[in-house]
Amino acid sequence: YGSDVDELVALLDKQGLTPGSSLIERKNGHAVFTQDIEMAVKMYQTSNNLPDTGRVDEAFIKSIKGKSK
Repeated sequence: YGSDVDELVALLDKQGLTPGSSLIERKNGHAVFTQDIEMAVKMYQTSNNLPDTGRVDEAFIKSIKGKSK
């Protein structure tokens, strides 16, 4: 959890892939990387021809940031 997960949630939200703000688990005011967030990452990866690992790697970040401009 932390600001990096908050940024990830914001990027996924721009793509319409977050599970909804009421379903996002928070700890100390920050989003937590749960199975729901992992599934959203996999859905993005699948729809953008990336390996659907659920991991937030360099290729994922480059792709989603490019689409979120």
